[in-house]
Amino acid sequence: MTPSFKRLVAAVAIIAVVLPLAACQPPPPIFEKPGATLQEFSADKLRCQAISRGMDGSSVAFGSPMFVAIAAAAANKRQQGYFETCMQAEGYSIMPTQYGASR
Repeated sequence: MTPSFKRLVAAVAIIAVVLPLAACQPPPPIFEKPGATLQEFSADKLRCQAISRGMDGSSVAFGSPMFVAIAAAAANKRQQGYFETCMQAEGYSIMPTQYGASR
């Protein structure tokens, strides 16, 4: 196999793993804080996004394309958890989703 064919196979494998995972993701949470303005919400959201990215350090995964895709999905899930915890610490509540389940 040529190197370019191997890269093509790797790209297809990553897409085959990541695309179904992305399709199964629940909608993003909706946060509510009584009395908070849009400006306050935006500032809190940006701060919590920065904190959540910093909590995980720099994640690097080596190996097969499938392993890398799974590691990336796990890192994203951890980051989302850190983000939600930060927003709750700022006084926001996570509202139930359209599916009726609270996160």
